Amino acid sequence: MNKNGYYYMCHPYSVFSVDESGNENRKELERQFQLANKAAGWLMDPKQGFSIISPISHCHPIAEIHDLPRTWEYWKKIDQTYIEASIGIIVVMNDGWGQSEGVTSEIELARQLGKPIYWLIPVHDKRYELVSSYRDYTQEYSPDEDIQKEWYE
Repeated sequence: MNKNGYYYMCHPYSVFSVDESGNENRKELERQFQLANKAAGWLMDPKQGFSIISPISHCHPIAEIHDLPRTWEYWKKIDQTYIEASIGIIVVMNDGWGQSEGVTSEIELARQLGKPIYWLIPVHDKRYELVSSYRDYTQEYSPDEDIQKEWYE
């Protein structure tokens, strides 16, 4: 993998953030923020050595302070600029990634731009596996129940 530049890290954010009554669940947004930070930290660790832009890590605190919208429509233009300037994207395959309008749109944009796409899969012991083969992992993939308990609690 090329490490001369930065990768844009795709991560679900607001896919589970609305409750049954249509109210925003700030606790879920905070949980997704923390999960994005864990993935970004793992990628940035000297063992992996990636330069990463994690829009959730960067934008969640700003959105909280300024009460900005949490929708893909609002963040789309900003995130597109980051993707266009990146050397590729890394999709974090945490629960909800395949249902996330933002993540699926980011993948499509990367494809249109001819950017390489890598897939970061949560595995046991709070580690990840980074793969380059999309056909092995489709939008149907979701971490198994044991991994979800380990990572999400």
